[in-house]
Formats: sequence, structure tokens, C-alpha cells
Amino acid sequence: MKKAHEAAWDRCKIQLMMKGSVFITTVAFSLRIHWTSTHTSTACTDGKNLWLNTDWIMGLTEGQRVGLYAHEIWHVCFRHMERQPHLDGEVWNDAGDHLINLMLLKEGYELPPNGLWEPRFKGMSTLEIYDILIKE
Repeated sequence: MKKAHEAAWDRCKIQLMMKGSVFITTVAFSLRIHWTSTHTSTACTDGKNLWLNTDWIMGLTEGQRVGLYAHEIWHVCFRHMERQPHLDGEVWNDAGDHLINLMLLKEGYELPPNGLWEPRFKGMSTLEIYDILIKE
């Protein structure tokens, strides 16, 4: 029998398939899912794996889970983990978060609370957002 978090994630996958495109669904199913309580406090990806903090995920609504899944998939699609070595990794990730979250909100996705999506970054690339954030 599946655990509650696995069943919740299965429902999330179905919702993403119904809402997302074939492209994003194909990328989603290429990621290996890892449930953790130590690797991350939320969720993260290296482009091949997706780590999900079990307790954090179960604290989200179904809609927020779908938005989070789409968010992590778009990091893979934009190849954000392949940043240039001279860039600050944390700021680069934040810039990518703004870009992705603004895009997902525009598409009607629900996102977990405390995400990054400042409207001033609408229409900018990850690098443009990065350049502003690094100066601040």
C-alpha cells in the first residue's frame, strides 16, 4: 500500500498532466523522485533527480504541489543548474525562481507561500534578474 505522501504525489502528477503540456509532462517523468527529510527543507533538483521534503510537501495544498512540481521542472527545462561557475549559485537560483514563478502565476498555477515572484521582473531573463539581484 502506498504511503500518504506517495498517493498525494501521484494525484499531483495527474493534475500536472491535465494542466501542463506534453513537453513539461515528458520532462517531469524523466526525473527520479526521492523523498527526504534531510536533503532539502522544501524541494530541489539537479536536473535528473527531484528531492521532496515529505513533511513540507504534505503541508501544501494539492494546487500548490502541482505548482511546485511545475516550478522544479522548469528549472530543468531552463537548465538553471548549469549556471556559469563565476555566478553566485544562491542568487542565480533566486533569479530563476522569480522568472519561473512569474510565468507559472501568469499561466494560472498556484504556488507555495513565501516564493519569489516580484512583478518588477516580468519579461526579464534569468540573467537580467540575476544582474539586478547581485547589485542589491
